[in-house]
Amino acid sequence: GLHIVKNNLFYIYVLHSILFSCIRGSSISILTAKSGGAITVPCHYHRMFRDHAKYWCKGRTWSLCTVMASTNPRQSIGGMSITDIPEELVFTVTMKNLQETDTNRYCNNNVYFPSGSPDLSVVDELVSGEEGGTVSVQCLYSDTLRGKEKKWCRSGDRHSCQTQTDTSQNTSVVISDGKRGVFNVTMKQLEKKDAGWYWCSVGDLQALQFLTCAASSNYNFSFCYRSFITI
Repeated sequence: GLHIVKNNLFYIYVLHSILFSCIRGSSISILTAKSGGAITVPCHYHRMFRDHAKYWCKGRTWSLCTVMASTNPRQSIGGMSITDIPEELVFTVTMKNLQETDTNRYCNNNVYFPSGSPDLSVVDELVSGEEGGTVSVQCLYSDTLRGKEKKWCRSGDRHSCQTQTDTSQNTSVVISDGKRGVFNVTMKQLEKKDAGWYWCSVGDLQALQFLTCAASSNYNFSFCYRSFITI
């Protein structure tokens, strides 16, 4: 149901369904985004669902929900769109011009829309690098999250989350937090397989990025990440 709290904060709850095949623990749990903005939600699925139609359904249960977007038949309601990427075993749903009326249950994920600055966000929307090179991501957090554990996770892999302690001995990923409202994630020795969905995580909140790799030569590539928070 609808959950509205002070300062126009509201949530989208995402419903787990076998037809969506979202994987609890490997997809998103609680996301931050800004009211009036847009989000793109990834939903990972098992290879057995590769050729199945994908749906984005609004409602508490599958039997009572309204299909807002689907791949077959192709349909979209209320500015929502769906894209299946079977070679990556993921489909994405883009929701634009987010409003309080969008609050509901969707795909086992909670999405949090403050009217002001989100408690968690990222700085840049584009990062480029070379194979074997290094890139950095800055994750901004509010003062209320200062003492919370900071993580860097790859969407779709429940065992991928790394903390500052975990990365202290890791040569490829380094997390640094000066407790001043931003923590930095540095990825070193980049490989093409590093492409995919990632998120900054603090406490129960995540801010999602999308990373893609495109070879510009035999040894170079670039990738970008798009935040779930669109201002």
